[in-house]
Amino acid sequence: MTSSKKQKVIKPITIIIICSMIVIGIMCLNYFYVKSSYCYSDQQGQFGDMFGASTALFSGLTIAGLVLTLYLQQKGFDVVGIDNSPGTIEDCKLRGLKNVIVRPVADVAAFEPNSFETILMLGNNFGLFGDTKNAKLIHGKFSRITSADA
Repeated sequence: MTSSKKQKVIKPITIIIICSMIVIGIMCLNYFYVKSSYCYSDQQGQFGDMFGASTALFSGLTIAGLVLTLYLQQKGFDVVGIDNSPGTIEDCKLRGLKNVIVRPVADVAAFEPNSFETILMLGNNFGLFGDTKNAKLIHGKFSRITSADA
């Protein structure tokens, strides 16, 4: 007799989600550690060098985003890479991303309505909003350029 056991396969998106949750957890722990250990704002400023490790983690998450984008491109999805840095765009092209555009996040309204089904912002990109007022404004632009079922 033979037994047929199904082997579990972990999808790449699952790995990315787990890694993202770990990074966010580390950032939260880092924040609370700073708040509890350094009461005065001048001490917190001196402590800022510790956030270099967090920045490195987000850079790694950004690389994971590039890998995910290349994976989706390979699977036949129409993907577009957008960044405001021409150097980053060139790096993406060198690594195989076919459709990349130099554009600041605030200028996404230049895309036609319903241009995208999904928008992914990986890494430390939410800092590009600047403040909550700009975040709401850009979110409205995202809503306009994504399809209704996004």
